Amino acid sequence: MLQPFESNTARQVRRNRLWLAAGLAPFALMIPLVASAVATGNYAMLAGLFHLTILGFVTTMLVLARHPHSQLAKGAVAVNDGVVTVGGARLTSREELRQGVVVPRSDGVWVKLDRKGRKMPYFFRVRDVAEGRAMLRSLGFDATQSTAEFRCLSPLFTKSLLIQLALSLGPLFVGMALAGGLGTTLLGPKGAALAAPGGLIGMVFLFVLLLSPTRVRVGADGIVTRWLGRSRFYRYGDLESVEPWEANRGGKRYMGIAIRGKDGSVRRIAAAQKGWNEGAAKQLEERVAEAIEAHRAGVKGADVSALGRAGRAYPDWVAHLRSVGEGATAGLRNAFVPLDALLRLVEDPTQPALVRASAAVAAAPKVGADGRDRIRIAASTTASPKLRFAIEQSLADQAEDVALGEALAEVEAEERSTFSRRPTA
Repeated sequence: MLQPFESNTARQVRRNRLWLAAGLAPFALMIPLVASAVATGNYAMLAGLFHLTILGFVTTMLVLARHPHSQLAKGAVAVNDGVVTVGGARLTSREELRQGVVVPRSDGVWVKLDRKGRKMPYFFRVRDVAEGRAMLRSLGFDATQSTAEFRCLSPLFTKSLLIQLALSLGPLFVGMALAGGLGTTLLGPKGAALAAPGGLIGMVFLFVLLLSPTRVRVGADGIVTRWLGRSRFYRYGDLESVEPWEANRGGKRYMGIAIRGKDGSVRRIAAAQKGWNEGAAKQLEERVAEAIEAHRAGVKGADVSALGRAGRAYPDWVAHLRSVGEGATAGLRNAFVPLDALLRLVEDPTQPALVRASAAVAAAPKVGADGRDRIRIAASTTASPKLRFAIEQSLADQAEDVALGEALAEVEAEERSTFSRRPTA
């Protein structure tokens, strides 16, 4: 059950239409430019369309990112049963939204609600971070209720200028040299012209490196990063810290986070360029801080011995876990595990992934609608894809022991792999 939210100080933030029109002005100038080129027959003027397109893109993105001279709507902001109202009028609902995050800014604290599809997000100015988190909690969007996804910059922007030049210009020259050399060998002097398409291939490779974003998903159990099809999961229990990060790269200053592992590794994620869209970096920092707080507040000291595999085949382990949920394993050697204790294990992000998954398998067949909702929410807050899948599988009505066993095996394999990468004392 979602808790209601109401604030007489929170206000919906609306974009300044004059500034938005100014950002779009370069696109509007294309119309008289084309008309002039056609009327005078001077079609060389159409070359200006390229410059107006670039200028319009830059100015529009800048206005959208920075919200210059934004306006505040009148009326208190409230959330009841997942419906957001402003001044008593319905604005949107939980079903129409994808996620929400708190955005600390230089002009105050905002809440950003991303809408489903390609629609523009809603923004609200709140009193402080605590009020922002309370608003998210009323919608089921805080770190204990759901994950949040962020679109960050390419990892190339975290590298030094020398490495950036090597990675960007290297493929260009290598492509030209290989294509030109191969063309000369096969076709003689005329084959040197193939250097041009070789360089073009290098340019395409460069743009892929620069423009491919890093996708970051922040959950209550850890952080998942994904770039060019490669994913990595950082479990909070394996991390020393997650800190704000800033660095100069090629005369520009980038902002983001630095993920420091207990093994001494450091992964830097650039979220935004300073002076351009600092809010993108701040919202990532805030969400990670909130998620880590939730992780540290997990339940401690739970007895998980009854959930162990103990050498069983995976289908047999699934059958054993279901008997745990029914209380059939309780006896002199195994204490009875209440359903609520199993649910708390599923929800606890500080527990090992395998414990959470096995607790879900044990609890799911016997809990009611509220318990299934708790398991479903636990899955939605999980950043690890394999753990999320295993928890979701436990709720499947027709889930077979073999399928559940395979899901548990994937979680166990990932946990062993993570453990093997940790440094030994």
